[in-house]
Amino acid sequence: MSTSDDQRFIRFWYEIDINKFKPCGGDKWIPLNKGGGGRKWFGNNIFVINWEDDGKEIKLFAKELYGSVTRTIKNMGYYFKSVLTWGRVSGNNPTFRYFPSGFIFTDIGCCLFADKECELFNALGFLNSEYGKRYLKLQSKNVKVETGHVKSLPYSSDIQVGSDVNKLIEIFKKDWNEYELL
Repeated sequence: MSTSDDQRFIRFWYEIDINKFKPCGGDKWIPLNKGGGGRKWFGNNIFVINWEDDGKEIKLFAKELYGSVTRTIKNMGYYFKSVLTWGRVSGNNPTFRYFPSGFIFTDIGCCLFADKECELFNALGFLNSEYGKRYLKLQSKNVKVETGHVKSLPYSSDIQVGSDVNKLIEIFKKDWNEYELL
């Protein structure tokens, strides 16, 4: 998604009335995946988006600007699913992390989806490994890491590292939740 006016629709979580926040929708503000700085395994959960009435205001704004809601608000069927994510502009050191279900994503917060969470964890282990980084450098010659680059990597789901990655996610989740951003 691209809001076409981030200042109007996006806030940091600490800027909103917490009583109007609900993960997975149903209130005005919901969590937003908008990329962020380099952080492995878990984190960068700092943005929220005005999605009141199923995004009514953003959708009306898109229709007014472009004559179509889906020109800038894409893949709505994937909203609120658990994902692997990374910032599209990553420099020479892309980092991948897990976002649990309940987020909407922007065009800057690239996402990888899977049918099962264990598949996400296995892919996350590969992408954050030295092998994953080396393969990715061969695919992306500049500072951007597009979804097509990640999709083309020689990944095998036969490698099972999900339980170890799940432990890393929990460690980094605890670290993230103990850090207060003001």
